[in-house]
Amino acid sequence: MLISTAVIERALIHVAGPARSGKTAFIEAMLTGSDALVIAARCVRDDTLRQFRETTPGSHPELRRYREAGAIGAALLTFPGDADLSDSFFTTDVMMDYSKAVVLEGDSPLRFVDLRVFVAPPPAEGHQLFVRCTHERGRYARESALEQLLRQPDAMVDVLGVIGGARLGELGASHVVTTGDLKLDGQAPPADRAKLAALQAAIGGRAIIAAASTHAGEETVMVEAHRRLRGNFPNLLTLIVPRHPARGIGVAEIARAAGLNVKLRSRGELPDPVTDIYVADTVGELGLVYRLAPIVFIGGSLIEHGGQNPIEPAKLGAAILHGPHVWNFAEIYGALDRAHGAETVTDASKLTAALGAMLAQPEMRCRVADAARAIVDSLSGALERTLHSLDPYLMQLRLERRDDNA
Repeated sequence: MLISTAVIERALIHVAGPARSGKTAFIEAMLTGSDALVIAARCVRDDTLRQFRETTPGSHPELRRYREAGAIGAALLTFPGDADLSDSFFTTDVMMDYSKAVVLEGDSPLRFVDLRVFVAPPPAEGHQLFVRCTHERGRYARESALEQLLRQPDAMVDVLGVIGGARLGELGASHVVTTGDLKLDGQAPPADRAKLAALQAAIGGRAIIAAASTHAGEETVMVEAHRRLRGNFPNLLTLIVPRHPARGIGVAEIARAAGLNVKLRSRGELPDPVTDIYVADTVGELGLVYRLAPIVFIGGSLIEHGGQNPIEPAKLGAAILHGPHVWNFAEIYGALDRAHGAETVTDASKLTAALGAMLAQPEMRCRVADAARAIVDSLSGALERTLHSLDPYLMQLRLERRDDNA
């Protein structure tokens, strides 16, 4: 063990990894259904600080998820990165309150913990995704967290994820377990039944396409695609869900400038028979959109953002279109494309052609959607494999604690 149980009477577990790799989902899985008293903390390095800061904001999304999953305590720990913070950390409420384990997510203020888990995203273009992650938000948050972990010769190292084992071997890992992408085991996004029924009644039998989690520039492309398609599909309704809802008014202005009729969901409006573009500029309603639209373009992919999550629309039976920039979910998009469960488009003309083909050929659209769902189902199971891989280490911690307290 790296920490003396005479000092720390509980297990310290650090869960690290890049953004959107599934760290919070992994911690939720550890907490859900467990009788153990566990405190969870989101840790963030801030070099503008001079001392440790501990807060418990009720609106913080990760802290709320920790509590809902069963953590007896949840806190946000913010700390500077230029000093030894061990003494400060051990006097926080997180460490002073009684618990069987403390789980730290994100940047760690400690050099030594009982167990580190690195949750990694799929690779893209060889090792370029790893390089991209190490530089995206700073060396400490990515490269240092992984490389320090792997180079601790006495640490219990079990690296979880789907980064290639060869790359991890280069960094010094002696034990690499590939478990898969934890996001594949998540539930499909929910939808309020009353809201779904109201939208279905307002839309009626109109043809629907959607653009989900779009970024600046992509709405213009989608609006142009709608403008070109409505000659052949006069009852077409396009749903646009901007990644950032505050951009909804701007998206509406783009559509109006193209001569289209627009409604904004944030204003409580429903589409009427003459609505061309329905802007869903609200939070947490993608489940509605994916249940309404049989064809979905996934945003963040025509621009160099890396693409948004295709798993949720695939689980709900949508045929998926996406741009070429999908490194955030490269393995999943690659599998979807190879199985003809998704199609890549590169500009407004290709997007228009793909949307038109799927609208005109329902059988082809259904084949694409069925292939996407089959791929997502075949790639699931990472959560069970991850927990199974961790079990021997957690058992060892429990036995050592029992022996120390005997």
